Amino acid sequence: MVKRAHAPPSKRRYDEKHPVVSFRVSRKNYDLLKGTLTKQNKSIGQFFREALGVEMRNHKEAFRRGERKGLEEGLQRYAIVTLCIACGEAIVIEDEKTQTELEEAVQRGEFYNLCMDCAPPDFAAGWEIRRHRRVP
Repeated sequence: MVKRAHAPPSKRRYDEKHPVVSFRVSRKNYDLLKGTLTKQNKSIGQFFREALGVEMRNHKEAFRRGERKGLEEGLQRYAIVTLCIACGEAIVIEDEKTQTELEEAVQRGEFYNLCMDCAPPDFAAGWEIRRHRRVP
């Protein structure tokens, strides 16, 4: 029976917080890795920490790009677009009301197709004007 050497508590805590990662590579990949580390003057740990950080940044940026693309496609497909009655500029109506509800609001005089540039300052206090956004 083989007895393990006694490990001090500090060594055990360190090993728990810093687990060992080990894997095998071909001689060709090993030489390539060593050459890269020598050129960049980095340790294997620094190399992999940097690689993991880059991967996470790339993942987050890809997620943001997809989110922006989906939002743009949704706006193009489902947004209600109208023209400003003063200047004729296209504006998107960002409102949760349906098209018929918006038409009824216009007939009642509760909604005006004005862009932010054409609306008088006191008119901007109305809730409808805040939900207008220019078409990109």
